[in-house]
Amino acid sequence: MLFGVRHLMRTIAAILLVASARAWAESSSSPEFYSLKSWAPVSTWDYVAIVAGNAATITISAAVQPPTRWQGGILFDDWARDGLRLSSETARNNAGTISTWLAVAAGVYPLLVDAGLLTGWIHGRGDLAWQMFVLDAEVLTLTGVLTTVSTHVVGRERPSGMNDNVSFFSGHDAIAASAATLICLQHLQLELFGNKATDATACGIGIAAAVTTGFLRIMADRHWASDVIVGAAVGTGSAFLVYSLKVKPTRANVAWQLVPVLQSDFLGLSFSGAFK
Repeated sequence: MLFGVRHLMRTIAAILLVASARAWAESSSSPEFYSLKSWAPVSTWDYVAIVAGNAATITISAAVQPPTRWQGGILFDDWARDGLRLSSETARNNAGTISTWLAVAAGVYPLLVDAGLLTGWIHGRGDLAWQMFVLDAEVLTLTGVLTTVSTHVVGRERPSGMNDNVSFFSGHDAIAASAATLICLQHLQLELFGNKATDATACGIGIAAAVTTGFLRIMADRHWASDVIVGAAVGTGSAFLVYSLKVKPTRANVAWQLVPVLQSDFLGLSFSGAFK
């Protein structure tokens, strides 16, 4: 196998370590795109968390080889493996390689395209682009840390054996799912392309990439179906968790009022709303 989960974690972690050390120049343009107040300001602890998390991921992945603690499939794992695993070793290796490049491409998309190209350059909001970049980096860092800890603590052997015990859960699909969730949240809430249909398409492509990555990992015989499902859930949950902590709702606030109406010829309720 050209790349394994440890190589993927190291690649993503190295990108985030280098990128987090660079500062983004603030833009003086008016905040017409979206409000800076909607995003929690970047603090020193954000940088510390990104650097420390990725350093830990790289160190553990490179230095520790977990022993076999869990072998075989559960639930529908064997059924999925029999139905999806490719027959030839060459085909399986190709599927594994494609899944790695797909996961890496998905992981860097929110950082380079959403934050850098669309927010920073197209919309001219360098200040907000950097906050988005840091948030996305924190999501991917958290996903990487959870993946590394899980694979090394659980020690599940890959379905193909290969003397490799980092099967649970799938880091490739966790990264792809995190990226897909970020893409959907940022495009659907902020309309980065400025067109609802186009932004919805970007979200759909991100989800398709994550689903495809998961299927390729099973086809390549690198993961059980349960590894992929749990990885997708963890990746999605990491994105929602960090996003909910860092970003306030962007929809307009609405104040609703319910008032009783008592008149000689009418008895009822008055319902009204006002946007703030």
